[in-house]
Amino acid sequence: MHPDIGLSVPPMTKAIDATQGHVRFFFKMFQGYPYNLDFDYGALEKLVHFSINNLGDPFIESNYGVHSREFEVGVLNW
Repeated sequence: MHPDIGLSVPPMTKAIDATQGHVRFFFKMFQGYPYNLDFDYGALEKLVHFSINNLGDPFIESNYGVHSREFEVGVLNW
């Protein structure tokens, strides 16, 4: 039961909450791979609700319209 509303919590919500707890615990003491743990993903929030798939070569136009090729090419150029 959800403590705030008294309803059963869906399995996906339980899995997401468990994963968030796991990641938060280890995030505090992570010293592994060299990447920036202080990155703010807030600017990408508008895109996380879409299933985006980059098919094929990012430098060749595709007829698949749901892509983020511009971002991919920008990263590759960087």
